[in-house]
Amino acid sequence: MEENRNEKIEGDVAIKSPFLSRLENFWYHYKWHTIAAVFIVIMLAVCITQCAGREKYDVYVTYAGGEQISHSSQGGDIPEYNKYLNALTSRAEDYDGNGKASVAFSILFILSPEEKKEFGEDADYFSMSSDVKTLTDRLYNSEYYVFFVSKYVYDEYHLMSDTEIFVPLAPYCPTENDFEFYTDRAVYLSSTDLYQLPVFCDMPADTLICLRIRSAVSSFFGGSKDAQIYERAEKYMTSLLGYKHPSEE
Repeated sequence: MEENRNEKIEGDVAIKSPFLSRLENFWYHYKWHTIAAVFIVIMLAVCITQCAGREKYDVYVTYAGGEQISHSSQGGDIPEYNKYLNALTSRAEDYDGNGKASVAFSILFILSPEEKKEFGEDADYFSMSSDVKTLTDRLYNSEYYVFFVSKYVYDEYHLMSDTEIFVPLAPYCPTENDFEFYTDRAVYLSSTDLYQLPVFCDMPADTLICLRIRSAVSSFFGGSKDAQIYERAEKYMTSLLGYKHPSEE
């Protein structure tokens, strides 16, 4: 009979090697610890790989409301989404020093009860439900700090667990301005220079511009990286609200 390499035969008794005995003992006592550790390592590897391959932007902007912004071209024209993105990017700077200014612009389609009645069966309620969840998650912890929102969205989400989600905007406004405020944390788009641009004047006049707070969750998990993203968002907000149209300079 061929001798097992991991065992040595003494008489009629097979004795396992000390290494296998220790390994079996370790697995018996620490099986679930090991499985959990391997799972965490795999998840970290996946997250790091995804983050490394994801494009980074100077500033992150969200629109949440009932305006339908199309990504498709109409009759060969530039898609409406690209017009908004170009306008928003023109107000950004190369905050991260990579040689170009870039903006991530995300659209969340969220209707008020009155708007739902108007849309009726034409509204994509499945996508809307997903967008509501995305907005909630984004307000708690995300790279998105600059928001354009409908009055309905602002009223519904400006408080979470009795905490204000948006910051007062006075520090980001020019000393002398004629902005119309919905609250001290929300400026009407129609009272800013942005509204003079052809694409933005198509957006509802009562759209509100806001800056999200740095939540405890974002601060804890994002650390210094999140602090940098927030600082860029603050500079961008100052650019949005302090911008002077070329015809006024």
